[in-house]
Amino acid sequence: MKQTMWVENQTFGTNFILLGLFSQSKHSAIFYSLIFIIFIVALTGNATLVLLIQSDPHLHTAMYFFISQLSLMDMMYICVTVPKMLLDQVTGIHHISSPSCGVQMFLYLTLMGAEVFLLAAMSYDRSRVKEDIC
Repeated sequence: MKQTMWVENQTFGTNFILLGLFSQSKHSAIFYSLIFIIFIVALTGNATLVLLIQSDPHLHTAMYFFISQLSLMDMMYICVTVPKMLLDQVTGIHHISSPSCGVQMFLYLTLMGAEVFLLAAMSYDRSRVKEDIC
């Protein structure tokens, strides 16, 4: 009697390997610096916008509230992926655990969906304001 052995696809590793955008480049330090500068400028710009809207009482209307919330969401949005990418580039660690990847994907997709709903609310508020004017 011949016994058949089934070979199944099995994965034993618990980490995902991150290849990165600039790992094969000769000028990876320049790309890292450029992304870090853009990250800091985006954080600073969004934080400044939120602080200015909160500090000026004339800007306490619905549309400026939505804009400040959009800025807060953008700050969280870029803080989900960019710091991990920059840290991996500096330390040379090119893997992420499955739970960390799941949390990162969950936060990224949740913030993306929330941003879509916020933009829809902004457009509805804007169309309501135009109707009130006419």
